[in-house]
Amino acid sequence: MAQEDRPIILYVEDDESLRMLTEYVLESQFRVIAASSGAAALGLATGLAPALLLLDVVMPGLDGIETLTALRALPHLAHLPAVFMTGRVEAVGADVFARLAPVSALAKPYEPNDLVDALHAALGEAGR
Repeated sequence: MAQEDRPIILYVEDDESLRMLTEYVLESQFRVIAASSGAAALGLATGLAPALLLLDVVMPGLDGIETLTALRALPHLAHLPAVFMTGRVEAVGADVFARLAPVSALAKPYEPNDLVDALHAALGEAGR
């Protein structure tokens, strides 16, 4: 698949080593635009048309839920599917899933194939 034909993922993760590893895992199937914070993601989002949002939950400053809420306030990202990656899946409660749908969560540490499958599933569920 040519680089320009791959779905764009806006990925927000404050841990640099995990961010680099995840980008490496995803680069064969997706175009990954990475941000180190929620604020950085908001700065990138205005000029970007991602197919999916991938966010860490626990981050300094804006956490993943606050970042997703702010990103979804942008009209072109309002209904974008999102996947949270977190060491504490229980931090993403059922009320968050209902309020921010479509959204899912994947536990860290993750298996690379599980991450790729979760992203493809989220894109499929969104009709992409």
